[in-house]
Amino acid sequence: MDTVADGALYTRTEPVGDIAYREIKSWILRGAIPVGVRLREERIAERLAVSRTPVREAMLRLYGERFLERNVLVPDAPDTDPDFVLVDEDFHRRLAVAGGNRMLADELRRIAERIRPVRSHDFVVPGRIEATVAQHLAILDAALSGGISAPQLLEQHILESQAVVEAALGRAMERMLTAGEDALAW
Repeated sequence: MDTVADGALYTRTEPVGDIAYREIKSWILRGAIPVGVRLREERIAERLAVSRTPVREAMLRLYGERFLERNVLVPDAPDTDPDFVLVDEDFHRRLAVAGGNRMLADELRRIAERIRPVRSHDFVVPGRIEATVAQHLAILDAALSGGISAPQLLEQHILESQAVVEAALGRAMERMLTAGEDALAW
């Protein structure tokens, strides 16, 4: 099935995040979005008839390319959204490609597909999307400025995400074990 966004025809095989990216970038370049205007994920998602996740992904990419300023990205992030894991994966793959390491990007894609069900637990914890976006932006700022802190920030980001996922899975395992004990008590 085909979809229409801003008068152009797209096929389903094209990732929605890429469509959102291209459309928003086109609006910026044509001047349809004035300089200094605060972009709202929800309104853009409605206009493109997509969810907020691909819009958020597109805005993060546009920030990385310096088409957007940082203050337009963080405020509209939802509390939780397990699908945000796709945006996070895309950020890490694009960072590897931008660093000139296509092989690492391909390996990240393969690994991400295998661990996605577990990693999605990171984004059901309140505040994690906002924290992740802030960390991604700090990593981009450091990388774009040539700062040596980018690798350290990336490592901190990954370790924090790992700790959150481990804690969430630990709580889930505890609930499963407790539920089993409660069932035996009857």
